[in-house]
Amino acid sequence: MRRLIILCLAAGVLFICGCKKGDEDFDGKSVITLSYANFAPPTSFATIQMNRFGEELEKRSNGKVRIDSKNVNLIAQELDIIDGVVMGNVDIGCLPLSAHPGRFAIINVAGLPLGIGDAVVGTKLLNAIYEKYKPAGFGGVKLIALFSSSPSNIMSKRALRNLDELKGINIGATGLAASVLSTWGANVADLKDEQIPNALKMREIEAALSSTELMQDLEFALYCKYITQIEATVCPYAVVMNKEKWEKLPKDVKELLEELIKEHSLWTANYLKKHTEEAIQWAIEKHIVNVIELSSEQKARLNELLSSMIDKWVIDQSARGVPAEQILRDARNWVSQYSKEQ
Repeated sequence: MRRLIILCLAAGVLFICGCKKGDEDFDGKSVITLSYANFAPPTSFATIQMNRFGEELEKRSNGKVRIDSKNVNLIAQELDIIDGVVMGNVDIGCLPLSAHPGRFAIINVAGLPLGIGDAVVGTKLLNAIYEKYKPAGFGGVKLIALFSSSPSNIMSKRALRNLDELKGINIGATGLAASVLSTWGANVADLKDEQIPNALKMREIEAALSSTELMQDLEFALYCKYITQIEATVCPYAVVMNKEKWEKLPKDVKELLEELIKEHSLWTANYLKKHTEEAIQWAIEKHIVNVIELSSEQKARLNELLSSMIDKWVIDQSARGVPAEQILRDARNWVSQYSKEQ
């Protein structure tokens, strides 16, 4: 009986290893399954784009390649994903680059307050920076997609029509948005987007600074009856793949993924631009949300305060030997060019 049990266990191990080997070696017979880690909530645009990417990849490969995002053995948090991809714990990962300001310093120039009006302009800017400067932060991975969030605006319980009204109130934000709030003298509550609705409900904060599709996607509109349009910053996102896994892929699959890089990045940007507009309209119609435009005087004052963020980025990156002033000039020129194309 003991010998029989040992033989059965050995056969099971050989079966499992054989299945894994067939998938890893891509022998042309097995379906290629690529694990995909994503930190975002199910309703987030980052998850929407992930699902679309998987569907498109499977369709165009005639079922040869599929994405597995449900059984990923990785704690899908912003700071874990890139290392998980590099170490091979997961094949593909989507992450906000602002969570790694040092590692992706060059590409994060797009997250500075440069007057980016929508996700399409932000996405085109990111891809232009990547193509020209080939940032070192991507050296250990294969880039699969690069796109931008919508611009951050203030969503609040009460009307906020000028910068003075921000002082002394608690505003939820994280990353670059939190840095923006600090320049204005607001009290920053370091909260991720998915934590904000409960903080609003519990009256721990009175407002949030983030992209406005969240009025619908995370139901900020249940608590925030005002949107103050400031278009402060965008958040750069990347989808990256383990370099070793990429090298093992068949040539036709690599070609398919290469085709999808720009196409899928722009699909995500256009989806998000349209969805953000629809979410604001939904908030206005369903929850009687009011949209506030800053006066030209307030906008000028806002830009003056935010200029310190840009100056700091130039100083910090120049000290590291990065051609920061040239990158910033290019970024501003691209923003102007892509904004005119809208």
